[in-house]
Amino acid sequence: MQGTVPELVERETVLATLRHLLGSLSRRRGHTVLVTGPTASGRSALLRAFAEEAAAAGASVLTSAGSPAESRLPFELVNQLLPGLRPTDGAAEHPMPAQPAGTSGADAAREVHRSVARLARTAPVVLVVDDVQHGDRESLDCLLYAVRRLERAPVMIVVSEPEQPVPGVPSVSSALLPHRRCTRLRVGPLSVDGIRTLATHRVGAVEARRLAPRLKLLTGGNPLLVHALLDDGGGCGEVDRAGAGDECGDGDGAAGRAGTGETAGPGEGCAGTRFHDAVLTCLDRCGPGAADVARALALIDTPATAQLIGEITRMTPESVGQAVTALRTSGVIENFRFRHPGARSAVLASVPYERHRALRLRVAELLHRRGARPAEVARHLLRCGEVGAPWACQVLESAAEAAMADDDIGHAVNCLRHAHLSAVDTVRRTTSRIETVQAEWCRDPEPSQRHLKT
Repeated sequence: MQGTVPELVERETVLATLRHLLGSLSRRRGHTVLVTGPTASGRSALLRAFAEEAAAAGASVLTSAGSPAESRLPFELVNQLLPGLRPTDGAAEHPMPAQPAGTSGADAAREVHRSVARLARTAPVVLVVDDVQHGDRESLDCLLYAVRRLERAPVMIVVSEPEQPVPGVPSVSSALLPHRRCTRLRVGPLSVDGIRTLATHRVGAVEARRLAPRLKLLTGGNPLLVHALLDDGGGCGEVDRAGAGDECGDGDGAAGRAGTGETAGPGEGCAGTRFHDAVLTCLDRCGPGAADVARALALIDTPATAQLIGEITRMTPESVGQAVTALRTSGVIENFRFRHPGARSAVLASVPYERHRALRLRVAELLHRRGARPAEVARHLLRCGEVGAPWACQVLESAAEAAMADDDIGHAVNCLRHAHLSAVDTVRRTTSRIETVQAEWCRDPEPSQRHLKT
């Protein structure tokens, strides 16, 4: 394994299977391969490596990739294949005729099939379609049409899609797997040994042996996150356990840079820009709803439930479950907590201030309704500024009373100042002002005297 390219660590078995199937094309036996795996597990890198090997072996390789931004553009995936599908005998210049409005695309599917079959007369053909879950419907129809009719031609069709279904996007695997000559290959997360091998290429054997177990805990073996932490210089610091969100303390990390006024907690320095970017990339690839769920988890930063997340995000239980599974299998979270405090910081930093404040207030309201301790609810209210609700004022005053009992005068003063801002009537506003002065007097009598003159 020591000679393995870093991007292909623990992908050798899958690549060997693809090579074997490529070799069988010389016996005019077509094959379809579905490559699956968690988000950011390295499927694209694997497909690129195989495409290069197939081209070097003399196959005609045609590649395309789906994109959420282009999933509604008719024939987009097929259009990416057009340069390789254009015949060289002058019979036609473009394999896919323009489709009039209202047609089914059957003519285009037949023409694509004929073009691939014609190309296969001179050399084996390998069609590689990455992220097929984002393919447009017209192109997918053409692809499935070809799969059904090219079993006896030297054509290999390799497609990839995430292991977990993307909410709102139909899975292609259900259409491909029933075919007799379809093989499913899985690319999984890296093991500790795999991470050690990968890290050895970057930091040497001794440091890789030390870092590998912690990198596994902090990333779940996600290659993208592992590479990002190594790019940031190791990224682990003294964080050496999963569920490391506790290391963030009460601060919200990078959220302060998003305009929330919140400060970084201890452990924020564990990760840098590369890791933050990698986390946001994972959220984007996990599909619709994943970012909303991640934001809710980042804001709560305490043990949560799927029901609470659903109430915060206003998502259905099914959608929450799919998003949580995608985030978990991608290595971003575990047991409803972020594996790495830097992941939580990255999520919070990506939320605009007004959106952040609205989510905070919703979390506070839900926790209050559920009977959470005033101190827990106040933790969110303190980051919302002026709330202007009687319940918020009462919660903050109760939290201040508890803080005074614990001799945490500074926190009590902070709660009372926000209670004053949240008061909706003169009596409550005056009461909170008096209580603030009393608390400040306990902390430092001299500065608090200025309130007595106003």
